Amino acid sequence: MRKMLPLLVLASILSVSVARAADYGWHISASSTDPFVNTSIPQSGLGTIYLWLSCTTIDGLASVEFDLQSAGFIITGFTPMNGALNAGDNTHLLLAVGGCPRENFLIGNWGFFDPTGLGGNACLVNSAANGWNVSVDCDTVNPTTHPNAVGGFANDGSTQCATDLCTVAVESETWGGIKTMFR
Repeated sequence: MRKMLPLLVLASILSVSVARAADYGWHISASSTDPFVNTSIPQSGLGTIYLWLSCTTIDGLASVEFDLQSAGFIITGFTPMNGALNAGDNTHLLLAVGGCPRENFLIGNWGFFDPTGLGGNACLVNSAANGWNVSVDCDTVNPTTHPNAVGGFANDGSTQCATDLCTVAVESETWGGIKTMFR
């Protein structure tokens, strides 16, 4: 039984990490050309941050729903880009896009106002309307929702929010191979 305990612990860790993995990754960036510019220098006045689909393990994106939560600056509007449509509002996004885009797809931007010049931060969170933070794949027969991973934005010195980004394929291992690692 002592040899089985590490295997049970490993199995529970693997099941937890699989449950947290996401098929779609989203980033809020200070750049219109790079999704991974998640910090900048604070400055008072008007500014822009960009919403990017940064990775996917699925064949493209049809739609997405989440909310933007921000602190330190005032969101003045959201502008969809590259053919996207928003059925939500400035902070509750319900976006649809044609063409099933994949990673590094710029889908829109937020205008913001920083009244103090001390900066702020922004994160994509579950929708207040229904608790969803999901993307919908492009399967025309059986479209499915998938959990989102997020990389937030901060220019106030705080740590930007982040969750595990897209699931990575790993080499399969037999049960016998796993057991020999603990012998």
